[in-house]
Amino acid sequence: MIGRIYSVWAKEGSPVPSGLLDPGMNWVEPAGAMEDVQIDEILDAGDRVVVLVLLHGAGNDPEAKRRQGYVWTLRDGKVVGFERFDSPDAAMRAAGVHC
Repeated sequence: MIGRIYSVWAKEGSPVPSGLLDPGMNWVEPAGAMEDVQIDEILDAGDRVVVLVLLHGAGNDPEAKRRQGYVWTLRDGKVVGFERFDSPDAAMRAAGVHC
């Protein structure tokens, strides 16, 4: 399901059209968006899914690269939560996945 959300996001610029997001979902995302997201790995953690990514292009520096982790929380076939972490390890710890 998370892979489908990323596919819609890439095509349409938003995951909302997928119909997979709960309208009342909790979206936690610190400021500082990157230009390009490359998914490295998707880890199933029960009702949570950890997505490890490599980000390219921060602000005025198109050569900048950084790793992050996202935790998606699922319930009844819909996403009810999203949280972005500044490191893959922090995301895995938050989801209870051993690093």
